[in-house]
Amino acid sequence: MLARARAGDRDAFDALVSPQRLRLRAVIRRLVAHPEDTDDVVQDSLLQAFEKLDTFRGDARFGTWLCAIGARKALDYLRTRKRWRLRAQAIAEHECRADLAAFGDELATASGPDAAFDVREHIAFCFTCVARTLDPSEAAALMLRDVEGQSTREAARVLGVSTSVLRHTLSAARGQMREGFEGLCALVNKQGACWQCKSLRQLYPPAKRGPDLPALSDAQADAEAQYRWRLKIVCEADVDRGRTQALHDLAWRRVAHNEQARPSEAAAVRHRACSRYPAPVSQDDDASDRPRSPRHTAASSNIRPLITYAVARGLARDDVLRRFDIDPAALADVDGRLPLTTLSRLWNELPGLTGDPDMPLHVLEHAEMADPPLAMLIFLSAPTLGDALQRLVRYERLNFDLADKSLSEVVLDGEQAHIIVDHRRSAIDPPTGAIIDSFLGIVTLAGITTHRPLVPVAASVRHPEPRQTAPYRKALGCPVHFNAATDRLTPRASDLARPHPDASRTLAAIIETHAADKLTQLPQDEDLIASVRRCVRACLPEAKVALADIAAAMDLGPRTLQRKLEDHGTSLRQLLDEERRALALHYIGDRRTGLIEIAFLLGFSDQSALSRAFVRWTDCSPREYRRRLA
Repeated sequence: MLARARAGDRDAFDALVSPQRLRLRAVIRRLVAHPEDTDDVVQDSLLQAFEKLDTFRGDARFGTWLCAIGARKALDYLRTRKRWRLRAQAIAEHECRADLAAFGDELATASGPDAAFDVREHIAFCFTCVARTLDPSEAAALMLRDVEGQSTREAARVLGVSTSVLRHTLSAARGQMREGFEGLCALVNKQGACWQCKSLRQLYPPAKRGPDLPALSDAQADAEAQYRWRLKIVCEADVDRGRTQALHDLAWRRVAHNEQARPSEAAAVRHRACSRYPAPVSQDDDASDRPRSPRHTAASSNIRPLITYAVARGLARDDVLRRFDIDPAALADVDGRLPLTTLSRLWNELPGLTGDPDMPLHVLEHAEMADPPLAMLIFLSAPTLGDALQRLVRYERLNFDLADKSLSEVVLDGEQAHIIVDHRRSAIDPPTGAIIDSFLGIVTLAGITTHRPLVPVAASVRHPEPRQTAPYRKALGCPVHFNAATDRLTPRASDLARPHPDASRTLAAIIETHAADKLTQLPQDEDLIASVRRCVRACLPEAKVALADIAAAMDLGPRTLQRKLEDHGTSLRQLLDEERRALALHYIGDRRTGLIEIAFLLGFSDQSALSRAFVRWTDCSPREYRRRLA
């Protein structure tokens, strides 16, 4: 048959190839991932095998020779494509949830008669996605040796390298996979499953979700054992013909499209990363002589309850003021203002310092009811609940000077009203704990002023889901959805017409005049510091935060930006460190986000770099800090 095939008999060649076709496709599919591209590479491999059949000398098995051609073709394919980001799956999944058509395709696929969720196939799917973040030669070594089970000599021959080079390449690939997969996969010896696995599994009808995956025993809990156990699942799973194949094919297409569509030019990357946070147009060098607005600030009345809360939880007041660099005089001043970053740090760090992960539920009781802040007076003096909410929106910057326009809005939607906080308008990401505290304040004040409890329909917050959600439901009086895209409190539209029986029109006019006067004293234009913070935060996931990168994103020269920052008494390094610290404390509260993923979100080269920075910020490791929150 081999002789006939060499003579050009295609039927003989097909008969020769047929027993090896599935193995060939499996090798290529593991490396390429994308289903249609897999088909193309398989066809190219078979065509080359047919044309080069006379070079097969028989000193290796025919299947090994054929797979070697396929692996080399797959490597050629990978070298013409971008390596995937470690978060490629998560990014694609998020975009799918925002695309009704794509999400509809997922639902229809999961509802098919033969569809069922297999968690083992999902682990194999994730393994391939993570492997696409490796160098192509490392990915090939890993797949051939560990997944396909080829010997070191066979894998080295396929890749055209010596056995010693193969061992070195394989060791590097295994190390990266252990670290990367450990940060993303929560299915082995951990609590629950990774968020994406949960979300995909929930698409299927309950009867088709399959069994849970058992955890390893304590004796098998080391990282090497977990890697081997995952690898065993990957080797046994049939992603190409499994019951989850159709859904994973959709996901692979989406991931591949997103990653290949990423701009490769540095300027294009910076433009896309910062497009969500528009920077000011370029200014000439003389612009540095113009008056600059002060940094964004928060009313001291927002910070005093946090200090009182911290003291009630056992922290020394002077230690707290010193740690967060709070001026006691500004804190005591009824009209005092403090840097907004101080408020953000308090909300992000106090849960760990006090050992109270449910801090948003406990701050309100320390508010100054005897000496109410201006925002509370604005609310209490309004004639109706709806008017009170609109006034809070109008004078929001008196509380949190986050942007030149209000972050919040009140939207009527039929029988419901939505109080929405759009954090994308902010120069500094509002702490999610502060948003929950604000919603609790609205519910509490509404009950006080209208003499009737306000019972919202629902609430959605970006806050990570806590271990116990019942206290939040009880406090707000409604279902609370965590990890939402926006912060939203939804009362009934009819509730907005509730009158405030004790409201005084004279007092309301005096308070509103005072509030309007205070509002005009706040800066009206975004300052340089806020612009730099926006760009830093947007560019962190791409690790494009060098002075030249941020300067280009702001249409400034590096020296010009450096001089302007020096004029403001700061530097890019300091602002970068502050933004990383704030975001790290935010991400660490979500236990579903692995440490390696947090490292990449913050633009660190690896998890160890994140750990070193975190110890410098908090005097403890990320894992220890997360344990405190638990």
